[in-house]
Amino acid sequence: MLYPWLATLPPLIVIILTIATRNVLISLTSGILMACLIATDFSPLSALTLAIQRVAEETHLGSLVTKGPLDHVYTFSFLLFLGVLIQLMNHSGGIRAYTKFLLTFIKTKRAAQQTSLVLSSTLFIDDYVNNLTVGAIMRPVTDHFKIARAKLAFLLDSMSGPLCILVPASSWVAFILAQMRASGISQSNHDALVQQDSLFVYISCIPFILYPLLIVFSAWIIVSCNLSFGTMRTFEQEAQNTGNLYGGKPALYTTTADEQFKGTLLDFIVPIATFILSFLGAVAYSGDSVIFGGSAYFMQTLQQADPFWALFVASMIAVSVTVLLFLRNNAQHYRYIAQAFFDGFMLMKNSLLVLLLAWTLSTLLKNDLQTGAYLASLLPTELSVAYLPLLIFIACLVISASTGSVWGTIALMLPITIPLYYKIALGSPTFLNNLYPVLGALFSGAVAGSHFSPITDAMIMTSFSAGCYHLDHVRTQISYASSALIGALAGFSLLICLPLTLSYGITLALCIGTGFGVTLSLLLIRNYFGK
Repeated sequence: MLYPWLATLPPLIVIILTIATRNVLISLTSGILMACLIATDFSPLSALTLAIQRVAEETHLGSLVTKGPLDHVYTFSFLLFLGVLIQLMNHSGGIRAYTKFLLTFIKTKRAAQQTSLVLSSTLFIDDYVNNLTVGAIMRPVTDHFKIARAKLAFLLDSMSGPLCILVPASSWVAFILAQMRASGISQSNHDALVQQDSLFVYISCIPFILYPLLIVFSAWIIVSCNLSFGTMRTFEQEAQNTGNLYGGKPALYTTTADEQFKGTLLDFIVPIATFILSFLGAVAYSGDSVIFGGSAYFMQTLQQADPFWALFVASMIAVSVTVLLFLRNNAQHYRYIAQAFFDGFMLMKNSLLVLLLAWTLSTLLKNDLQTGAYLASLLPTELSVAYLPLLIFIACLVISASTGSVWGTIALMLPITIPLYYKIALGSPTFLNNLYPVLGALFSGAVAGSHFSPITDAMIMTSFSAGCYHLDHVRTQISYASSALIGALAGFSLLICLPLTLSYGITLALCIGTGFGVTLSLLLIRNYFGK
């Protein structure tokens, strides 16, 4: 590629077209075609061939023959089964029974939203499980209280990914620890740049993973103090005044549930409990856990497990159990099973297509155009350690938002950041203490980028889970998450002014204090002015 800066055009085109056309499919397709044109030096036929090839590869269907990775096959299957599971619970009356039960305890709009946050806090092991499970559980409850679907999407997105990176017992952390060891942080490898246990280093940098901390804090403050501003205020007012939960648009999904099936609480609890327990069991099995006679304990199990296979197996088991439960209670109504499978596919088809296109664009940007590597190369190599957290945060924010991948950003930036820090800070008496905010900034920026881009899988999955229009979620999320973003920028900016010799505790207190103070102030000010 003659001009490396061209690699930044496809994500820019996607974002601009998304704003202009409000059509994610058109925007992603245009971005893919532009990426392929750039990668093939603007040869139309070669670009079209490359686009078809990359889309086909991202389905991972070829891996059924070649025995390659099946992550996307498992993910598509999981989502289809999940759609069927939701429809089965809807047809059986389980969702109505569950909603009626919860409403005996949840009496206010605020309590409904707080319940969503509490449920998310308990499902930190995987962001997909967190997002989709809580969405399925809370959607009928939030609908009852006329809470805009976009608001539910914000509550889901603000908790799922951030909690997975903050709690050192999730599928995210297992991936991150492996990347840290490969990038030069290892106690067992004598050639490692940083001779420390990767888990110890990660736990030490958690308090500096500032943006996830601030967005979780923001969600609780917004709900508990009943704050509303920006684009979200318009959606919330529309929902309360007219009952339209989609900002004045037609309902995104319609249901064909038959009211003749009254259902019981078990028709909801059994499917959801089966899914969660099956997922945990599948994670343990695929991770060679001692529970199944293997040799791996908790953290090693998480590192070795295949979460995509586990999601597929769990959803398949849950659907099978739910079908049997439905037939046990309604043996003469077989046709509703077929109807649930059809409705589940129709429920998921658009989300699957958007997800496939987003993955394709991400792969093109990563492998064919190396957009992330180009953006990372713009980082200055000669600078003070004090500037690194802010610069790394901004770089990861831009790369994550541009490529649509949190994990991809982390995998790209860790091998760049650790040697860069080693080169600058080697010999410093505070070598480790100053490394923690640098790594915290890296993880913060990667998560923040996923909250400000329409092409990230996190945004796409959340839009489906909440049942809202994707672009509505993007717009309202940006409106609410910007306060946390500015707070994180303020916290990392303060580090530039602090002496490098300060203790870990003082540096942490000043950084976090500034971030939380700025975020809270912005939330209250914006609520007062409604902007």
